[in-house]
Amino acid sequence: MAMRIALSALVFLLGGLLLVACGDDSEGGNSGSNQTTPSQAVAGAAAVEMSMQDFKFEPDKLSAQPGAEFTVHLKNEGQSPHTFTISGLDVDSVLQPGATSSVTFTPDKDGMLTFFCRFHQAQGMQGVMTVGSGGGQTAGSAGGAAPGY
Repeated sequence: MAMRIALSALVFLLGGLLLVACGDDSEGGNSGSNQTTPSQAVAGAAAVEMSMQDFKFEPDKLSAQPGAEFTVHLKNEGQSPHTFTISGLDVDSVLQPGATSSVTFTPDKDGMLTFFCRFHQAQGMQGVMTVGSGGGQTAGSAGGAAPGY
């Protein structure tokens, strides 16, 4: 029980620090909103918070730079276990309902990567990460139907 409370406090603290770090830059004249809608790309972010629900990712579009380390902070807010999987980068994290986890990887070239839940891809639980200009090909999913990244 004490471990669960300590872990919850740590997650809350890290979330607060992330919110402060991603706050509005008033000096730079940026008066726009920093919020991301589920289908909006998170452009140029080196890290992103992502929720997993039955049966979707929020956000479901990401962008990254080739050669730059990228971290996805995951939270399973659904009622079923979910995975965050990118075949082309050997990324595969399984989360039980209510669990949180982080995955860090480095895409190495321009292109499109598909991320998906291995358990629910047939129900449409997938998204796309654009790397660089996205000029490469889309990575295949578990079935390998599309040309690889």
